Amino acid sequence: MAQLKALLAKASEDCFPDLKVTQHQALLDMLYAKTREDDIKALVASLDVDALDTLMKFIYKGLELGKNSGVLFKWHAAVEEAGGLGCIVRTLTDSRPMTQDEEAADA
Repeated sequence: MAQLKALLAKASEDCFPDLKVTQHQALLDMLYAKTREDDIKALVASLDVDALDTLMKFIYKGLELGKNSGVLFKWHAAVEEAGGLGCIVRTLTDSRPMTQDEEAADA
């Protein structure tokens, strides 16, 4: 899942509003494709704290969209296990919008 790590790194570097909607969807599609808990846990265990926080933000965005929630809750559990409650708190208190559309709505 080097591709997932690369997308998470890019998302972190670009400050979410600079990402295109297709990049968001590409990352969510990767999450939906990996549904075996062993695969999810192995991948999550290889991520650093920043990547876990970024991944959690994408998980919440996917839950907001309401698609494949069951798969996303598996990811959420694995990220929480690896990153602890701090990962959730940092994600929920991050005020940066994920897309330019959200940034415009906040203005």
